Amino acid sequence: MRRGFAVLIAALACAIATSVALPASASAHNGVQFGIEQFGNLENPQYTDEFQRIMSDNGAKVERYIVRWDWVARGCNPATRGNAADMNNPCYSWGYLDEIVRKAQTHDLQMLFSIYGTPGWVFDSKENYVGTTDAQYAQFVAAYADFAQAVATRYDGRHGQPRVPQITIWNEPNGSFFQPRWVDGVTVGPTRYARLYDAAARRIKAVDPTLRVGVGPTAPHATALPPMTFAQGVLTELDRLGSPIDAWAHNAYTGSQSPFRNTVKPPYVSLGNIDDLTALMDRYSVAKGKPIWVTEFGYQTSGGQKAIEVSEQPDLLADALYFAWTHPRIDTFIWYQLHDDTYTSKYDFMSGLYYEIGKVCGGTLCPKPGAAMYQRTVWASPRNAKGLVTVWAQARVAPEKTRLFVQRPGDKWRAYVNSHTAKSGTVYSIMALPNGTKVMACDTACGPQRVVGGSAVSGGGGVSATSSKIKRLRLVRLDKRLTMRRGISFNVNCTNCVVRARLQARGAKSGFVAAKKRLVVVGTARISKSKSATRVRLRLTRAANREVARRRSVIMTLRMFVTYSNGRKQVYDRFVVLR
Repeated sequence: MRRGFAVLIAALACAIATSVALPASASAHNGVQFGIEQFGNLENPQYTDEFQRIMSDNGAKVERYIVRWDWVARGCNPATRGNAADMNNPCYSWGYLDEIVRKAQTHDLQMLFSIYGTPGWVFDSKENYVGTTDAQYAQFVAAYADFAQAVATRYDGRHGQPRVPQITIWNEPNGSFFQPRWVDGVTVGPTRYARLYDAAARRIKAVDPTLRVGVGPTAPHATALPPMTFAQGVLTELDRLGSPIDAWAHNAYTGSQSPFRNTVKPPYVSLGNIDDLTALMDRYSVAKGKPIWVTEFGYQTSGGQKAIEVSEQPDLLADALYFAWTHPRIDTFIWYQLHDDTYTSKYDFMSGLYYEIGKVCGGTLCPKPGAAMYQRTVWASPRNAKGLVTVWAQARVAPEKTRLFVQRPGDKWRAYVNSHTAKSGTVYSIMALPNGTKVMACDTACGPQRVVGGSAVSGGGGVSATSSKIKRLRLVRLDKRLTMRRGISFNVNCTNCVVRARLQARGAKSGFVAAKKRLVVVGTARISKSKSATRVRLRLTRAANREVARRRSVIMTLRMFVTYSNGRKQVYDRFVVLR
């Protein structure tokens, strides 16, 4: 018994040391909503249904859409025709927006709105103009808040339209979309935007306090008002006002860089240094611990904005999705965009998962290599000194059927699954894999392959991925080489959180008599707190201890639950293999 328990301790400690450390910026969780945005053409009824179907077929769960105030209220000033906050005001034309939201619902897409664009009747000026004098700005804020209330009411799920649960105020207000940013040489942009946010967010919350309202989204590289400079001014004012904040939205482009090879530094913020933004947020009570919505992200495969080769898009896309999945503060991640713009200038975006409309391939949109990687993502770290590789796979089309397939050199394809894939579609494991091993994600089909020690390989293949065959594939053990290491305690690097953990085993695989064919708890955790971390110590149950002592091979799952002070919850699994 003592020998069996010692081996279990070694196996647990190795698995924990290599995969369960939870720094604040890298806590694995499965709560991220992945989505897609398409700017332009979606309003055309010729494309609305098809494009949203393609988004859903790619596994997107969220669709971001910029609601143009100057389109919905183009014809007249609602204040001259009754109550401007009333969604039934005759100046509002909701038809095209209703169609987009209803079609999204039929494709199981949740909408995220960004309300933007000054109508001409406000100042007889441009869409980005918010007023020069204080009186003009007050006029603008009052009219915008009325419209925000009308939007929230129409799409709160109680007035004949589907519910839109996430709303942001304006778009890139630290950039050129919010003018003027200076008045008589004084910087007014941050304070003015904060007051706009406060007025609109309070009106939205008055409609339904469960609607989530996000600040921003801010632009990553605005040189006039960089995001950190802008955010500090905004947060100072929002803290003074005690504004309701559910998230900070940010368009976190990294140019041509992987977020894991970040060189961006404050006052600029990309995905790779998003922790600089969260650290600033945590200095203010109204934003402390609040999540990040990455409302735009992408890699351009042509054009003038730090373009990459189209063949590089899958690797970088997988890096970005995995980075978002591991980050404890990111709960929404939107790829920009579904298809490329028709390129006419350096300001057009060529970051689509598909080429521009009309590129011939037998359909309206032709996929880039990145589309397959978005559908069925597989990410693999470099091998560490012990030959261990972190592998993350997520197939979003049919999450409950997700499997990670691995083919070591000279071996056949083998399938792996975590116990929570039915909810998240995620398999996340630490595996002993030699160079040349192929890995890929499958659900009803298989995605691109990745080669350990190499890079992505276009296309899938090698495994028949019909759902019936996936269900019959055996679960196999993950790690063949686990080194001895004493102790089974580890730290979760958060203090304002509640942590629960347990060991589970399934009888059909582990041999635990009590388990039979269902997962049962075979070990519990003792939790203690320190000033800088939460300490977790694992303990086997007596029955499990006896069972382990007489078996040579047992597979268990370490499942952890982390609840942060803001209510955010994370759940993730690790395989534990006793040899």
